[in-house]
Amino acid sequence: MMHTNIPETDWKKVKSEIQKTWSGLSGNDLEKTHGDVRAISGLVQKKYGLKREDAEKKLDEVIERCGTAAGRSSPSSARPEERRAGSRSGGSETRRSDKR
Repeated sequence: MMHTNIPETDWKKVKSEIQKTWSGLSGNDLEKTHGDVRAISGLVQKKYGLKREDAEKKLDEVIERCGTAAGRSSPSSARPEERRAGSRSGGSETRRSDKR
């Protein structure tokens, strides 16, 4: 499982996407998890009879699909091939703070 907690700023969007994927999960059930990905995975496992690995994988996919901070892995948590691919940018990115 790549993600551990869904930031509060992303919670509404991610929660909505989770409910689109698993309509049997109530908003109340999800609120009780406080954005804890393991707890959400547990709900999915219990409600849909999925194996832990399958529930975690699908949940990670749902979070990634949201395109929020919750779905963006830090380079340290990315797989080695993803880190290498990201390092090929050549440093040509301009930081927002550099533009004035």
